[in-house]
Amino acid sequence: MAGVSHDLRTPLTRIRLATEMMSEQDGYLAESINKDIEECNAIIEQFIDYLRTGQEMPMEMADLNAVLGEVIAAESGYEREIETALYPGSIEVKMHPLSIKRAVANMVVNAARYGNGWIKVSSGTEPNRAWFQVEDDGPGIAPEQRKHLFQPSRNLFVATVRALLAARD
Repeated sequence: MAGVSHDLRTPLTRIRLATEMMSEQDGYLAESINKDIEECNAIIEQFIDYLRTGQEMPMEMADLNAVLGEVIAAESGYEREIETALYPGSIEVKMHPLSIKRAVANMVVNAARYGNGWIKVSSGTEPNRAWFQVEDDGPGIAPEQRKHLFQPSRNLFVATVRALLAARD
């Protein structure tokens, strides 16, 4: 897996270096190229995560609200405001924090991409269960696309989350 990741990322790194040599007048173009490179790297990470889901992932006790807070801090700012309704206090859960963090970050990025500006991250607890959700004011997923939602060829991120949850049970 590491070799494939390296082989895919090497050309992306060369492209990023080339954008650094572009003139200031082409800065808008370099910025767009770099965003595309970041998206490609995210897809590579999602693919690697999907491949790893069949393997044993080390679980640990961690605070779900702390993980959500890291994502909210990283993804909110001058471009977007994220409303929160987090359970007061900590929610200790046995999880793989990095995987949950990446899943939440992807959900927030998708909410920003397909929504109309409003994003809300919530968390809570019920007997023997903790939960979180990411809401937005976008159009939602079209009914005809829902049956394909968990297919890796259609949506690698969602398939990865489903595999992580299945591994958790």
